[in-house]
Amino acid sequence: MPQDTTLLGERSSSAVTPSTAPIDPVPAGLRDDVADLLARVLELQNKIVAQKEDAQPAQAQPPPNDDASVRVYTVSEVAKLLRLGLSRTYQHLQEGLIPALKIGGRWLIPHQALVRFLEDRLRAEQKDRRPDATSRDAEA
Repeated sequence: MPQDTTLLGERSSSAVTPSTAPIDPVPAGLRDDVADLLARVLELQNKIVAQKEDAQPAQAQPPPNDDASVRVYTVSEVAKLLRLGLSRTYQHLQEGLIPALKIGGRWLIPHQALVRFLEDRLRAEQKDRRPDATSRDAEA
């Protein structure tokens, strides 16, 4: 009898080893369905990201350089720009103090109209603060 030279737990080279393919708990058909589902989810995520990039920004931005589009602000954007509360901003819109359009129940404030409004208000404030030339002559 030949002497066994293998250590405990080792297999001899002449031993037949069964194929040890990993056992996959997920059937192949289901794996394909999961892959399709993941691909659809990724596609939807990409669409959402693209829509967010195309959406109107949360913060007020200067108007675009091209003349083809008109930049309008929402009430909340104007309130942030003017550092007013929403209620006060709505009050000024309803009184006609801030130039705006009401379209479909929603107030929109064109950028150029807001700029003109602010420039006119600034000129009026500066004019009221300057002493008149006639009043200076009268005092002399």
